[in-house]
Amino acid sequence: MFLDKDLIGQQKDVELFNNIGNLDDIEGRLTVWLTINPTPRLHWEFEAARGEYNFDCLSFSPPNKLNSWDASDPLLVVEKPTFTFRGGRRRQSRGYAEQVVYGDIKSNAHYFDFYLPNTDFLREATGSNLVAITKALKCESFKVEIGSDWSVEFSTNQEALDWLKPEVQNRGSMITLKIRLFQTKQPSTEIHDLLNISLSDSSKMLSYLCLMLSYINGGYIKPVYAIAKKFWIWEQTK
Repeated sequence: MFLDKDLIGQQKDVELFNNIGNLDDIEGRLTVWLTINPTPRLHWEFEAARGEYNFDCLSFSPPNKLNSWDASDPLLVVEKPTFTFRGGRRRQSRGYAEQVVYGDIKSNAHYFDFYLPNTDFLREATGSNLVAITKALKCESFKVEIGSDWSVEFSTNQEALDWLKPEVQNRGSMITLKIRLFQTKQPSTEIHDLLNISLSDSSKMLSYLCLMLSYINGGYIKPVYAIAKKFWIWEQTK
């Protein structure tokens, strides 16, 4: 299943899924991972299960369906996959994807995390010294209201800022920024009074901000990883 951990400073591949899946009507093991360096890209690999004799009938045309086991909940869907390899003794298929979705991106949630690579504006804004900025502002992240209901929080770390320094002359990509979209009244509001929006809607809400940042982020106009989170109310039953 998808990881829920802080990815700031991440350059290594991030495994998103490794379990039973379906390629069209063929069952096997599906592995999906996100490569960050040198260029963010989604990869998938599928190994047909024994007894799946129709594997040899596959063409190099894009698969009609590539997802986790049909009965799994939530369902992982690899969207717009393309082939780069098919065959071998292990009867494998490999390729890239435009997007990978785990669960329903139209279901409601309360707050959202988005990860972006190479956000060089942070180096300029902090003077590459996160400790000094944190001491001056008395906080470790930077929060901005973007409307009457919603705010964004920008988070990074010193490792990411050091990697961004021009004199270091690093090449490739690193996740250097987390943007959290949350409700301004969230800290002081009961859960049942909070707004609910979908990951799809929250992505649209941040799209203009990401487009603006792209001019100084190496051309990236979308986050490479996003996750929706929801508060739960636990009720004790007698």
